[in-house]
Amino acid sequence: MLFVGVMLMGSTASAQLTAGKVEYSFKMESDDEQMAMALAMMGNSTMVIEFDNDKSKTTMDMGGMSKNVVITDGSKEESLMLLEVPMMGMKKAVKMSSEDAKDSEDGDEEKPEITYSDKTREIAGYTCKLAIVEMEDEEGNIQEMEIYYTDEIAPKGYKSKYSSDGVKGFMMAVKLEAETPQGAMTTVIEATKVSKEKPDADTFSMDVPDGYEEGTLEDLRGMGGM
Repeated sequence: MLFVGVMLMGSTASAQLTAGKVEYSFKMESDDEQMAMALAMMGNSTMVIEFDNDKSKTTMDMGGMSKNVVITDGSKEESLMLLEVPMMGMKKAVKMSSEDAKDSEDGDEEKPEITYSDKTREIAGYTCKLAIVEMEDEEGNIQEMEIYYTDEIAPKGYKSKYSSDGVKGFMMAVKLEAETPQGAMTTVIEATKVSKEKPDADTFSMDVPDGYEEGTLEDLRGMGGM
């Protein structure tokens, strides 16, 4: 599953939130009837990002159909990925080093083009600015994302595919419209709640939970988990 991750690190002002939790709504729609029906089954999808300085945990729950968790320890440059698909009775775990992550990236992929706007929105109590990100998909088509971000939240341990490419803050909302073989699809992710409470240390445990089978990135790609 394609993860639309655009969470980025900002400056280091003392007022920035470096430990806490951000909860998001996650909605996907399509103009194709069959795809729309499938996406409707994931209507209660959510994303939660918990962070404490160099450590972060991102949980994506696709309406109970699948659950994707990524735990990262920036100080050790290690990550743990967990994929659960209840309908298939499947639980997979993958441990990654920074070198593993680097090897999994496509070195020929172009960096996105980012345009900043003066437009702002109030999201979950934060005044957020707009950035337009243009990027090329696997078929060579240009896709455009609208991202609202804030520099008041700055987890040090959170990194994503676009975190080194210049967006000046932490994502609070993103809208992506894309063309697929089945029709147009719109993805909207938006923060609904921000907690300033520091997560428990166990939140970022790198131990593989009971019931999960350890595998490789190639295993996850084969099952649509990457």
